[in-house]
Amino acid sequence: MRILIKIIAISGLLGITIITLMSLLSSSGLERAAQPIPASVKLDISRSYIIPPEKILDYTLTQSPRKLWISSAAILDGSDNKTARYPYHLQVRVEDKEGNTLYQNQFHHHARATTKVELKVNGQVVPEAFLANAQDKLADTENLHLSLPPGATRLVISQVVKSPAIKEVAVRAYQHVQRSSRVSALDLWQRLSQKQRDNLLQHYPFDIAFLSDEEKENLAEFRWQPLVPAGDEGQDYQSLLIYRVPQTDIAVKRHLLSQYDHHSDAYKRVSFPIEFAGQYRLEASHLFKDKKAKINMSWFNQNDSWETRQEFEFSSSHFSQSLQLKPGLVTFTSSLPMSLTLFSETVFLEEHDHFSPTTILQPEQPLNWTLAAKTELPTPYQLQVRVFAEQDIATGENAEVNVEMFSEDSSVKSLSLTPSYTPELDSQLANEEFFNWLGEKSTIYFEVPSDATHLKVSSNQPVLASLFTRIASMPSLRTLPQEKRDWYDYPAGVPDWFAVRPDNWPQHINAGNIRVLKNYHKSLLSERPLQDPDETYQSLLNDFGELTLSDLIVENPFPGQPVSTEENTALNFAPLARYPEFEPNDQQGRPTSARLFFLRDEADPIQVLWRKNSKAQKSFWIAGKWGIVDESILNTTLTGTLSFDTPGITWWRNDMPRQDTQWQQRRGLLLKSGETLTINNEKQSDQEMLTFVLYQTGTEPVTLDVNLLNTSRMTQEQQSRTLLKRRYHIQPETLYSGYQLSGKRQLKGRQSFSVLLDKDLANSEHQVQMSLLQGQDVYISIVKRVVQPTPIIERYRTEVDH
Repeated sequence: MRILIKIIAISGLLGITIITLMSLLSSSGLERAAQPIPASVKLDISRSYIIPPEKILDYTLTQSPRKLWISSAAILDGSDNKTARYPYHLQVRVEDKEGNTLYQNQFHHHARATTKVELKVNGQVVPEAFLANAQDKLADTENLHLSLPPGATRLVISQVVKSPAIKEVAVRAYQHVQRSSRVSALDLWQRLSQKQRDNLLQHYPFDIAFLSDEEKENLAEFRWQPLVPAGDEGQDYQSLLIYRVPQTDIAVKRHLLSQYDHHSDAYKRVSFPIEFAGQYRLEASHLFKDKKAKINMSWFNQNDSWETRQEFEFSSSHFSQSLQLKPGLVTFTSSLPMSLTLFSETVFLEEHDHFSPTTILQPEQPLNWTLAAKTELPTPYQLQVRVFAEQDIATGENAEVNVEMFSEDSSVKSLSLTPSYTPELDSQLANEEFFNWLGEKSTIYFEVPSDATHLKVSSNQPVLASLFTRIASMPSLRTLPQEKRDWYDYPAGVPDWFAVRPDNWPQHINAGNIRVLKNYHKSLLSERPLQDPDETYQSLLNDFGELTLSDLIVENPFPGQPVSTEENTALNFAPLARYPEFEPNDQQGRPTSARLFFLRDEADPIQVLWRKNSKAQKSFWIAGKWGIVDESILNTTLTGTLSFDTPGITWWRNDMPRQDTQWQQRRGLLLKSGETLTINNEKQSDQEMLTFVLYQTGTEPVTLDVNLLNTSRMTQEQQSRTLLKRRYHIQPETLYSGYQLSGKRQLKGRQSFSVLLDKDLANSEHQVQMSLLQGQDVYISIVKRVVQPTPIIERYRTEVDH
């Protein structure tokens, strides 16, 4: 009896303990996330901290860490747009125990909505990361990996700016410290579980058999330790839990090109660039019952410039189709609002944003590197140089960088490098504000003799310089499989090349000579469009008068172009024009537009009644607050007079609401061979830069004259005085897939050049005169950038003064 009573008592105590434990877990936020995920999936859970408005997150660092890892995620306000970018800026500062700043920088993030993944257990598609509250949407995680000088004791993180679509920004910080254990590092490695080893080695590019004991010790001895901010939760900060699906539970690592929620982006023309040939899969679903749906696909093969059209029709609510695609551009439209996903089945290359510091190399202020002790063999080095322009400093013309190697016997070995002035497409200055310009990196490889003591790098113009070295016996990155070439982004991996800081690094930091480059490694399907120099500056072509004018319209083939909040209002959209009816453009009844745009207050599906030439047409459905309707949806051509009878909808022709960043439209002057066009320009500052963007219609070389004529105090009898003459010889490009004409005529190439109007051109009124001497017709878009008092790089194509 006593034994039975004891068993009952123990059972009751265990029950109370379990209930208490579940209550504690629930109150601490560790309850199961509100996502329909099977219990067999062991979610990774991490705690992040929300940055308070106008406050900071203050962390205490131990053991003077040399590396920091700052992971941030934006919590979105409302539903997430699968193609949008959500910009926010973080300020990071690191101090020593005396309060001196060791490191300080701003990082500009453009987050995307969280990637969807497929579970291995049941094939369900779920967000890769999410919050406990299903109402809150989470953006993709942005990671910063920082290398620190010795002596770091304090980390301060604050929020500079965020998009209105972002509700909060959650941050999780780690320091890279040594484990406090009496067990040897090699024994620690032997005690790690297989999962722990796999996590440490998931980015290691070689076979595990190549791991040396020293590498095993390094992997086991150091760890990423999560940090908790100082203060009291609820008063100084708030925390939340982020749930993440482990890689081992993901069936297929999909690279989603884009995914659209129901009734949010219906009837949009969705375009994806295909960079690699392979097998792709299109999946679609909608919420309409007993309705047939159509998907129209247009595929442009860039190799043979041939366009193929295909139509898919299905009666169920779900659709899946395998596609064999080659490099080019594939475009989809649908007859019903639906969720659309396109992903690769054969190849996957994950994209990483990689941050790297670089140093400003000033004229007469060389950078010096003191070399290590004498080596047996020559040491390979590479120097990377970029031209750049900021608000207060810029690279001028004819830049040249010199490298000198000094040996113990005072002998000097030198070489030089001329940097490229070609604009960079895959990197940007991460810590600079809106006005900056970055050139492609120019690299010189050289071997430093074994008896060299130090290097000196000098330049006649301000440039960005970075020096790297490598271990001569280490396998080259070029010998690695393609799918493992992103390993050097992982902080635990060993890089192929090691960055070498110049002497007096703290002094360079205090002098503000350090810049951070954010590099977008080329992914399987890039989401970054080619940057036109005229995207964000004012255009001169606002009032054309009698000039011949045509629309240059682009359907951005890269959904999700990162556009920060301040850039949004500066995009060069055509002004809005509303029309209750759409009249034909001319007597021949030419189509008014290849597509029409709508805007309304509600997002629910609605049936649209409309007439063409006063005759009732078959109705169609739209969904979402804005979208696009084209001929495939109307089942007729946009010819004649169109009237829309459904109230509450505003329609546009050739124009787009300014809030959208998917569509861009530019005005261009048509200049024919042998013709001369003139426009007026009023100078607004001591320094202006006119950028001429030529869109070529043929493949022949183009010769263009540009003259600036003085019109101040000029009477009708007087002739204008020439202030500046330029002649440009422009070679055609072999491939162009950006802006196209709104009609059927195709643009073959795009070239640009700039003219700097400095203090020498002091008059406020002048004319820009353009004459096409050779080549087929061109469309010219002229953009003016007003800078006070910034010097700007003046870049010319093959130019001959006359």
